[in-house]
Amino acid sequence: MKIVDLEKVVQKLIDKPINKTLVSLVSYMSGNGTGKAKFIKALRNKRICSYQSKLLKKYLKHPKKYLTLEIDKLDFTVSYNRKATKFIKAITCKSKGLLQVSPSLQPFITVEAVRLDAINKACHKDQKNRPHYILKFEVRVKGKPEAVLSIHLADGSKSDYKGLRFSFNPRHFSALELAAVFSHIYKVLGAVEYNNVMAKARVTRVDVAVNLPGISSVFLLFMPPHGNSQHSTCYPETEGAICETLYIGPFPKDDDFDRTRKSKYRIYCWLLNKLKSGCELNISEHTVAARLEYELNCWDNQRGLMLTNLNDALVKLDCLQIIDPLDFHHIPEKWHRELLVNKSISNIRKRLSPIKKKLNKHNGFNLLALNSRWTAQEQAKALTELKCILTAPKSMFKELSDEA
Repeated sequence: MKIVDLEKVVQKLIDKPINKTLVSLVSYMSGNGTGKAKFIKALRNKRICSYQSKLLKKYLKHPKKYLTLEIDKLDFTVSYNRKATKFIKAITCKSKGLLQVSPSLQPFITVEAVRLDAINKACHKDQKNRPHYILKFEVRVKGKPEAVLSIHLADGSKSDYKGLRFSFNPRHFSALELAAVFSHIYKVLGAVEYNNVMAKARVTRVDVAVNLPGISSVFLLFMPPHGNSQHSTCYPETEGAICETLYIGPFPKDDDFDRTRKSKYRIYCWLLNKLKSGCELNISEHTVAARLEYELNCWDNQRGLMLTNLNDALVKLDCLQIIDPLDFHHIPEKWHRELLVNKSISNIRKRLSPIKKKLNKHNGFNLLALNSRWTAQEQAKALTELKCILTAPKSMFKELSDEA
């Protein structure tokens, strides 16, 4: 994120010389640099450790002033086993179906049928109750390639399941754009059918996230979020590679569908993620930003969560406990070298006692976390606003259009 685009109250907190040093580490990692000397030098710099600590404490103590909670992803499904033929015809009709956008919405969106992705990969022949999708539509916001709603249709021809799957990233849409997207579906289905769809929609996944501008993920070490946390993975998994993304919870592997259906935390560097995904950025204009995400997967947590109760989704982002980096410069170099590569729960547990002893010789061993009340309030507020758009898109589109 560009420094100039940050809220002024946050801009004032960014130490530009230190940020330049931290951005240079991101640039080095994006170029597949593997040497650890640059990172250890920063981790053992008292001034940088103090800056990271003060910034973290400000953010976590006063989140309302400095932070924004985002809804990073929402997936929901609609089982449609009764009267499915009529419903499927409404969706696929060439003259009135999803591909036909009304004139009033044409300035906002486009719709196309696209090639099916690997969504059916884990559907085995003996799993008749699992959906087997035959069509995929993409509803796109004009001029915003990242703002896409994917709709998968299962007609029951290859399994016993008939229904729809919706998937999108809410933070990529403005409220007006999202209302336009779902107004289109509302017009295709009609008021009664659309309301039935929303009433039956089951949430399968919802992600919430917070960016910490100016904080380098290199400086973040985490205590286990709960006592029985066993799974954690550092990515990339290449031996000796510096950790770019930390997963706390089962790591999603391509060949293990069940592990992708588990709730998990993700912690990574926002800027590095953008560079690795191919975005062309002038990184000298940007700040580092650690991103904390929690993926609530309703297959193993809060199963049966309905879209109409979306705002009741479990609050978990505040469970992450961060070890205060204030005195990291006192940690021996050999430990830093190891923790750069392996931030897993098991390794932190192994190192916890000696780290505590080392840090307690100085200013103590502090744990930091997001304010629980703020996290719960902001998550409920964001999900309620999102639910209102999805369940009443026509009226919301009119209201937001009048305000624009």
